[in-house]
Amino acid sequence: MFRLAIIGIAVVGVVVSVTLGFSMLVPWEVSSILVTASMGIPSLVLAYLSLKEKRSLKEVKPSERVSEKYAQIRQPRIILEETCVVDTEEYVSYDLDLKKGEELQGEISSDERINFFFLTKYGLTRFENNEDFSYDYGSESVLESKVHFTPLKTGTLCLVIENEGEDKATVTIHLFV
Repeated sequence: MFRLAIIGIAVVGVVVSVTLGFSMLVPWEVSSILVTASMGIPSLVLAYLSLKEKRSLKEVKPSERVSEKYAQIRQPRIILEETCVVDTEEYVSYDLDLKKGEELQGEISSDERINFFFLTKYGLTRFENNEDFSYDYGSESVLESKVHFTPLKTGTLCLVIENEGEDKATVTIHLFV
């Protein structure tokens, strides 16, 4: 509405300036200056208003970006939620499909001391054959452990829960990405 008023003022200014020039009430040089001013000043005001609106939009956008950021926050995806019993001198294993860079988090707890390892398939084969093996992440002789692990490549890792104790172990696993 305000813009229409400014445009209306410009039109009236141009008409009045031209009319003054034709009626010879003012010289044409003055009339042309009045026409230019009648068009130029409202144009400057409209340009200023446009810049002001763009600035206010830019000020709003960061909060929109924050909203977008919060919208992108996702709920954790559960990888493994399990309670199992591991007999004495036995182990259980779980295949976990993980992607490079995903942060695997969670907790593994037990009522008896256990070992747990995140192994490749090759590492699992070596573990099962009682050969030396290496693991990507793990802990030995624990009752409870927080898990915070980021795989270096996409693929299947095996979680091995091993009970080397003399009693059965009840193990609770909660893992998510």
